[in-house]
Amino acid sequence: MEYLGTKIKLAGWTAYAGEMDILNNADGEHAYYTKLQDHEIIFHVVTELPELGERRKKLLGTDLVGIVFMDSKDDVFQPPGLPGDFLHVIGVVQPWEHDSYRVAVCSRSGVPQFGPSLPSPPIFKKESYFRDFLLTKCT
Repeated sequence: MEYLGTKIKLAGWTAYAGEMDILNNADGEHAYYTKLQDHEIIFHVVTELPELGERRKKLLGTDLVGIVFMDSKDDVFQPPGLPGDFLHVIGVVQPWEHDSYRVAVCSRSGVPQFGPSLPSPPIFKKESYFRDFLLTKCT
């Protein structure tokens, strides 16, 4: 996550917060934030959010895009049925060989093709180009 954004303290945060609680730590103490061109992005990281309660469901349930980070290149991602009206796109990032990553994108039926297009093969070195590509593809 630190590759995609900066870890910020939610209490007292004054920039874009993505509906996260910045007063009472109801959504945890930290989040990850970044800017891409004129867009502010805050990540609702499942492992950083408190496990119980409606707040977690609300934050994750209204996200349009999800990014899944796999633990190994041998893991297989089976996209879930996309319930509700919100989650439209899932980006999947897997570690590959020699400090590189493989990327796949799946979307809900009816979502038109959108850029930038994945290269063939969809393998990226851990460089700023990869970060910018992934953020652009998912925003």
